[in-house]
Amino acid sequence: MKEFVFKKFGGVIIPDVGKYISDYLKKQPFTKIYIGTDSHQSGKTTNYATAIVLYDLDENGIGHGAHVIYARNKENKTHDIFTRIWTEITYSVEVAEIVCETVKIQREEIVIDIDVNPNEHEGSNVVFNASVGYIKGIGFGVRAKPDSWAASCSADLLCKF
Repeated sequence: MKEFVFKKFGGVIIPDVGKYISDYLKKQPFTKIYIGTDSHQSGKTTNYATAIVLYDLDENGIGHGAHVIYARNKENKTHDIFTRIWTEITYSVEVAEIVCETVKIQREEIVIDIDVNPNEHEGSNVVFNASVGYIKGIGFGVRAKPDSWAASCSADLLCKF
């Protein structure tokens, strides 16, 4: 399993992501958890960013903003799109598993956002069916483009700087 070092914006390291999320959920009990990973090629490396988005809801299900924590990983450049996007999927699933185990929540309480396009004419579609089937099959919720903002917005921003 990959090692993930989570941080808040500003670079403050979160030493225990499970405790951090558990404490957050005590203060914000209606929070929904979204996890997404995106990647960016740069020189000889592929930069990955995994975002855990804690979306604050009130008791009526109305959103009141989000809190984002993230982890970044660099690897040797991945030359094929399937491997690169499948790595994004596996990072998100690994982080979702960590959250479930450490926070003691059920898989269906987490949605994994994938930066994958359901349109068969787009390059990322090469992993669409496999990734949706895999994530649903192990019990997590899943969203793809254009609804997968945790991956296509939050993680996308984080992997580029």
